[in-house]
Amino acid sequence: MKSETRFLRRYSGASGIQELMVDLDLALSGPRKMYMLGGGNPGRIPEMEAFFREQMERLMADEDRFERALGVYDHPGGNLRFRQAVAELLQQSGWDVKAENVALTQGSQNAFFLLMNLFGGVREDGGEAKIVFPLSPEYIGYEDVGIQKGTLKSFLPRIQMLDEGFFRYEIDFDRLVVDENTGAVCLSRPCNPTGNNVSNQQLEKLYEICRAADVPLILDAAYGLPFPGIVFDDSRPFFRPGVISILSLSKLGLPGLRTGIVVGPSDVIEKIERLNSIFNLSCGGIGPALALESIRSGQLLQKCHSILQPHYLANRNLAIEMLRNGLSSHGLKIHESGGAFFLWLWFDAPISTSRLYEKLKEAGVIVVPGKYYFPGLDDPFDHRDRCIRLSFSQNRENIEKGIAILIEIAKREIEAVS
Repeated sequence: MKSETRFLRRYSGASGIQELMVDLDLALSGPRKMYMLGGGNPGRIPEMEAFFREQMERLMADEDRFERALGVYDHPGGNLRFRQAVAELLQQSGWDVKAENVALTQGSQNAFFLLMNLFGGVREDGGEAKIVFPLSPEYIGYEDVGIQKGTLKSFLPRIQMLDEGFFRYEIDFDRLVVDENTGAVCLSRPCNPTGNNVSNQQLEKLYEICRAADVPLILDAAYGLPFPGIVFDDSRPFFRPGVISILSLSKLGLPGLRTGIVVGPSDVIEKIERLNSIFNLSCGGIGPALALESIRSGQLLQKCHSILQPHYLANRNLAIEMLRNGLSSHGLKIHESGGAFFLWLWFDAPISTSRLYEKLKEAGVIVVPGKYYFPGLDDPFDHRDRCIRLSFSQNRENIEKGIAILIEIAKREIEAVS
């Protein structure tokens, strides 16, 4: 047998993101009733579905727009009218951007694959550029995006204990290293998996470190501002020269359209365009066509403020109340929730959350074990197998019944080791 290619070897092993997506499909499409407290699928919100149905009907009624969306290749950087509309929307938040600062990709996961291999990996001089994550844990989907294994480097957080059983991870600037071996710095805000909104002050400090090292700061804003705006604190949109911000249509309720949005310096956008033409020819046209008019009119942002954010805030409050009532006496700690639709649960008792995940799955509840959320972390950190990510995106029945089962099984596991 011929020798395997390095690419095949790199991607033939187990993957946390693959396991997550398989579990998501099992919970949402499988034959057995499962309570979906894992995965990143947005909830089905009737008011948002009705809005998007109306937008689709208007699109289909316009022969030219509908037929172009289906039958014409767009520009390699994405539909030009949509890019212009996004740039004008971002200008309203004070961002100094034009259409040439915006490119589309086949979902934000695709954007990160492109960016992390543009800025990370083996350099022409033989050196190796690292993608630095200043605050671990981080998004599960980052782990395997680097074609060159070992591209990612994470740093341990400072842990601040808060009142009433809450805690917060913060960037430990005393540990953080951004130097000549750094290709880019990356941070999700709000954070997937923890819901952490890095403070505006810490973000400014991180940005200045990146500017001094002449490396880009990549911000994953898939859940953040200005859209979908699933934010529960006073955080503000952040964009500066040299920042690359990633937005998405997915968390609006449109994950099937696979529309990622890269906003950044024009030379980075040109590189994304070239890669798009090689890998995809062009990006899909339905997402931009569906969202264009509502972005132009301001309706999309209005729906984010009046429907999306209140929906997820109510779900978050329900989940927190149930968990605190059920497990606070058993040492459960919850990460402060500033946005997104996840809770990060830290079990103070010496239980294995990998085992807890399997027990919950047997009982019909899907969560995600914490071990997958530490891309490029070499340091020992017992949070890897003492935490789980819980999603509160689905309907109230799923949240209530799923968390009730979680509480019962977690108590049993904790009492068994006490």
